[in-house]
Amino acid sequence: MEKARLKKLLIAVGAILFAGILYYVIILQTGFSLPCIIYETTGIYCAACGITRMFSALFRLDFISAAKSNIFALVLILPTIIFALKKGREYLKSGKLKLSKSEIIIIAIVLALAVIFMVLRNLPQFSFLSPN
Repeated sequence: MEKARLKKLLIAVGAILFAGILYYVIILQTGFSLPCIIYETTGIYCAACGITRMFSALFRLDFISAAKSNIFALVLILPTIIFALKKGREYLKSGKLKLSKSEIIIIAIVLALAVIFMVLRNLPQFSFLSPN
């Protein structure tokens, strides 16, 4: 592996670890939470509302509360990690990041599902999807 690419990878991994530790210390230990700008300005829950509470619940191994906070994000965590690892490995081998047509279609479907999830969680009939 080329030294420059390895250095970039180590910096990226270090930045992600630093952000995770910072997130854990500031948000989870102090109870501080970032308000959702979309919710604050419109009163509408976005597809990402509840993610902070979801991660907080996951750190406590409280999967029920995590699911109640944001089931959409909870379901996507593992596939997203797998996809990122796969693409990261491909990047390290070739130095290029390429998406196949099927990967682009899957990403488009996930984005469409996020919009549908956002709409549904704001309807009274689907209030169970709203973050708790």
